[in-house]
Amino acid sequence: MVRDDQLRAVVFDLDDTLLPEWKYVRSAYRAVAQSLFGQTSQAREAERWLWDRFVGGQHAGSLNALLEWSGRDEPVDVLLDIYRSHTPQVRLAPNVLRTLQELRTSGLRIGLISDGPLMTQRRKVEALGLGQLIDEICLTDVWGREYWKPHDRAYRNLESLWHLGGPQLAYVGDNLTKDFVAANALGWRTVCLRSRRQVHAARRAGPGGRPEVRVTSWKALDVLLQNWSRGEDGGPAGPDRGR
Repeated sequence: MVRDDQLRAVVFDLDDTLLPEWKYVRSAYRAVAQSLFGQTSQAREAERWLWDRFVGGQHAGSLNALLEWSGRDEPVDVLLDIYRSHTPQVRLAPNVLRTLQELRTSGLRIGLISDGPLMTQRRKVEALGLGQLIDEICLTDVWGREYWKPHDRAYRNLESLWHLGGPQLAYVGDNLTKDFVAANALGWRTVCLRSRRQVHAARRAGPGGRPEVRVTSWKALDVLLQNWSRGEDGGPAGPDRGR
């Protein structure tokens, strides 16, 4: 018998949750470098320069910096459009793919809520094949930037579509400033997934933004969600209850 508080659906964030942001950034840098220099050693040098800058913690202003470094005079808006609209050379990690498949096999519904420029996020979804793995995909930029997280429109939209609410849903994300605010307010279960090189890992949670649980591996996440779907507690996944 399914209890009212038994987990029925899991909703994921995209950037730095399903897809490490650094993988997308590296793909975009390659596209930008090749747009300037073609398939040449100079393009590879430009890509390495951008990547070294990113790894060194310089995430902002990369395209302007590239133009200054290379002496090129292309409009930065052209490079930004290439960055955002290129077809990313990315794929899901095997453990991520396996977890999504196992969750669906267990009968859970799977959703996605993601912010960001609409074309960019659609290209990521297509490249990762998420249309075949996820039941409902909510790209918040469809409604405009004012509906990006922490706005609750996408969360309420999934509640309405699935006729579920509260602890029947879980949100898995990484960004403490926005991912969990609406989910916590609606009574969802919330899980912060930590992994290496996350861009927003150092950010602190704002009011109402602390997750119910933190995990550091996809294996631990799978155990936690499967336990919740059976009406059990978090088990070995290691709950951090201090919201």
